[in-house]
Amino acid sequence: MEDVAGEPSLRDHGFVADVASAVTEAARAQAARVRRALPGVTEVVVQVDEPAFTQVLTGAVPTASGRGRVRAPDTQQVRSWLAVIAAGVHVDPSIEVWLHSCADAAHIPHALATSWDAVSFDVTRLPAASLDDVGAAVDAGCRLVPGVLVPQDWGISRTQMTDLARARAERLRSALGLAEQDYARAVTLTPACGLAGATPAQARAAMDAIADAARSVCGETMPAGEFREAGDGDGGL
Repeated sequence: MEDVAGEPSLRDHGFVADVASAVTEAARAQAARVRRALPGVTEVVVQVDEPAFTQVLTGAVPTASGRGRVRAPDTQQVRSWLAVIAAGVHVDPSIEVWLHSCADAAHIPHALATSWDAVSFDVTRLPAASLDDVGAAVDAGCRLVPGVLVPQDWGISRTQMTDLARARAERLRSALGLAEQDYARAVTLTPACGLAGATPAQARAAMDAIADAARSVCGETMPAGEFREAGDGDGGL
């Protein structure tokens, strides 16, 4: 998003605060629309995607010219924006709000500090240095939503996707030192990225593979779901 000068709007903290408020209103309105369309639905999850979270935190967002970078906002500023969204959505206690970034786990401490219900991330981009933050999320009762399949996996068979998803989910469980039942209670497996670019057959195969992996790793108690945004990466779990 850019300002009138063509520069990243992140430079204007007042504008970002307004966006946070607008996201909150939009989330509540969308949840209401879901309930009207599906009268039997009593609980709604709102996912907020911020793929550039790490760049924002590290001051890596480029200016319009590409020669400069936008100064990173301080921690309290970032958390004030996130707190507005979480508190605004939680006005309705039947709505959960989940934070997703398609980079590493840099968003997790901020989500925990501002009462978000879950954090979603691409497990292939999760550095070992972030495991303490992931473990802290589990201890705080914040649900983990690791993406275990990336778009580059869509071209392989369902069996191969299942094997990949299972291996990635199991590596995360092992790294966190969680028993299977504890892991099942804390985790929902998902694709790391939206499935909009997949064919119907690929999307079905990916979701079936994730469901198979969830049953294999932790039995029938682990849910499987779908999330948007994120990509692939090297060096993660």
